[in-house]
Amino acid sequence: VHSAPRQNDVLRYGTPNKKLVDAVRYASENDFVSLMNAALAEGADINIVDEHNKNLIEMAVARDSVRIARALIAQGVLLPDPDCCGFDLLMHTAVHGNVPMMELLMDAYDMQPDATDNGGWTALHYAAMSRSSATLEVLLRRDLACNDSATGTHHNQLCQIFGEKSGLSDGTLTPLNIAIASGN
Repeated sequence: VHSAPRQNDVLRYGTPNKKLVDAVRYASENDFVSLMNAALAEGADINIVDEHNKNLIEMAVARDSVRIARALIAQGVLLPDPDCCGFDLLMHTAVHGNVPMMELLMDAYDMQPDATDNGGWTALHYAAMSRSSATLEVLLRRDLACNDSATGTHHNQLCQIFGEKSGLSDGTLTPLNIAIASGN
């Protein structure tokens, strides 16, 4: 379900690909489907990437638009690979507390909420930072373990979660540790 290696495509003004990217970025949710369909009819590539190497589903997720994401998925947009740190779109939506988007991604792409990034963090670790109990609840209903440890958490991240004077240095965290520190 993941995309092939990304390639930069020149997004020239007025081209179908540029129209499609602009529709994802700027169109109202009510106008998006008709703009998308018009750009696709003109030959736009549903799996185009922008000048920042982001594909359309990543742009919809960043915009927090489930409606646009749903329309793109219906057209067959591919799920991008996780970034170089192993951070994927589900982790992104979890840290931002977007429950409907998380559910859409897990259902449409069969994204696994127990996938880990390079530091061993799962979507549940990121959801614990979101301060959204609804986000945690969705992931826990999918049988994720709240005591799975992630090792190698950077000192700056520990300070962000627990404060400068926490005295923590080993970098081993569970989602439950994070949730408690975040007030969830």
